Amino acid sequence: MKRLLAYLGSARKAAYHFLSRISPGTYLGIYVLLIPLFAAIYWLAPGQNFYAPYAKLEPSALSDAAKVAINIQRSLERSYRSQVQPNEGWHVAGSDIGIDRVDADDTGALTFTVSFFATKLVAGKIVQSVGGPQLRVRISEQRIVTRLEQPEICHLVSELSGDREASVFAFDSRMLFQATDPAIQAKVICWGGAEELAFQHLLSGWSGNPSELAGSGWRMLYFSAITITTVGFGDIVPLTGFARLLAGIEAVLGWILAGLFLNAIAFRASRGATE
Repeated sequence: MKRLLAYLGSARKAAYHFLSRISPGTYLGIYVLLIPLFAAIYWLAPGQNFYAPYAKLEPSALSDAAKVAINIQRSLERSYRSQVQPNEGWHVAGSDIGIDRVDADDTGALTFTVSFFATKLVAGKIVQSVGGPQLRVRISEQRIVTRLEQPEICHLVSELSGDREASVFAFDSRMLFQATDPAIQAKVICWGGAEELAFQHLLSGWSGNPSELAGSGWRMLYFSAITITTVGFGDIVPLTGFARLLAGIEAVLGWILAGLFLNAIAFRASRGATE
């Protein structure tokens, strides 16, 4: 037993001297390099490993929402233009259809506000104009594939506010335009695969999956930095056992490297004092 204790004591001293002789810059470099390394693992890991309810407020996520708003506006414009002759000379230009306040409701479905500006043309001249009422609209996650020769994915919509009842919305590939009471009412939102992918990513990101929103790599780099420094704001939370294990390992490595860094500095300071 004495020999074993003596051997362990000498091994500890040897390890101490070896680790102390490594420069503090080396420990600092390893510490810094671990941040992007773990960030890459967090980012590349499949599935939803993290929950980040505040990610939708970041500039990158707001940019995603703006892109989906543009897709909605284009869908409404195409649907309206599918009517060959607007009723009684009324006309709505694509640039006069506005999409605002894109958000998600309590069920996770997309909501937005649509408004428009209509003009009545007689012999090519504007004789009347009116701004359409703002309608709060909800896009259903139910998908309908239409136009098999040129596939599109359509979502039913329902009105959340306004004077009209939701029953006026039914499946139709066109936009309704009522000249007597100028209104543009979306019965469906239709788009292609790329627009549908952006839509689904946005909904998933808003439900707390940070990997579905733009800027996921930078988001995981930030999470890695606050994990290794044990700051832990809690705005990004590991969900799975795999993610929690990695976060725990990174935090422990951070403490160990910080201790070795300070020990290396103290070792050099003590050597300088004795010389």
